[in-house]
Amino acid sequence: MPDKLALAGNSVYETWVLTLRQWQKEPLTPLDRLPPIKEEDFSPGTWARLLAHIDAAITQVMNDWQASLSKAVGTARSDQDLGRELVQLRRILARRVQLARHSSLPDRVRNALSADAEASILTLQSDLETNVSKSAADGRVDPSAADRLLGVVRTNSLIHVLTLETVQDGSVAAPAPLQGPVTPQDAATAEAFPSIPQVSAATGNRRRVQFFDNSQKFKP
Repeated sequence: MPDKLALAGNSVYETWVLTLRQWQKEPLTPLDRLPPIKEEDFSPGTWARLLAHIDAAITQVMNDWQASLSKAVGTARSDQDLGRELVQLRRILARRVQLARHSSLPDRVRNALSADAEASILTLQSDLETNVSKSAADGRVDPSAADRLLGVVRTNSLIHVLTLETVQDGSVAAPAPLQGPVTPQDAATAEAFPSIPQVSAATGNRRRVQFFDNSQKFKP
């Protein structure tokens, strides 16, 4: 974990930028030293750049998360493996929620980022469930195996992170224990895991976050 003092810049803007750059590389980076920011304290150009830094950091974290999800789905060989990986992946999503809900953000920015995070996470969970169902409909996975996978995905839902109470000191809520019985894995289901299509990280080619009365677009 990086030294908190090393992330303290010579200004409010610099402190935010340094912290965001570190956070996007390591989402466990503490955020409790981020000072309050107000739009009126910055020039329009500086304010826009700061919002762009926030958006870029979130986009990078979600791109890395997508890569981790793809790896988890591609290497899981049992229901237990997949459930464990989904629980671990929720830890990173919780950090996105943590930043979005940060008390140092102005209300309308915090509200916009929180709504964006919630929508993204709901979409991720929906996409996971849809892709597992499609794998059975397409005949790539035995229906009984798909039903079991769907149960794992729902039991270890990503949406759980929206209910966590996060703190800003870099600590992580203890992952929830793997729920449900561990089902013995057969060869057919093991082969099915790499065949599940990738889900979207819900970032798209251009993320659209409504910080103000009008929508501002930032490229990832």
